[in-house]
Amino acid sequence: IKELPEELFINCVKIENLLLWKNFLTSLPSNTFANLAELIWIDLSSNRLTSLNAHHFCNTKQLEKVRLQGNKLTSIDARIFDNQDFLRLVDLHDNICINKAYGNAGIKGAFVRQRDQFKKIVATYCPKKF
Repeated sequence: IKELPEELFINCVKIENLLLWKNFLTSLPSNTFANLAELIWIDLSSNRLTSLNAHHFCNTKQLEKVRLQGNKLTSIDARIFDNQDFLRLVDLHDNICINKAYGNAGIKGAFVRQRDQFKKIVATYCPKKF
């Protein structure tokens, strides 16, 4: 899969787990996941994503786990997970901005379990460029 249409999940409000790993996604339309209010877990690992903005997960308030490892992320909006009170894990290892921040030791620091920790890492090493 190289791209996702913005309306792809418009009538899929009951999706709880979404696996989109090992594709060729380089970007995501801003509102791709807007209707996935029941989404708990999403795996976008091993794609070619370069940036994420605050709108990508704006309505996914049940989200607990996000796997983003193995992409080419250089820019992430630190507000991306502001509405996710249940978020427990964001896996960012093996991305350009995280590798730059942590080098080969990046795997340990890339498993973000607290929102404040996520914001600090992102603001420092993956500044948004939108």
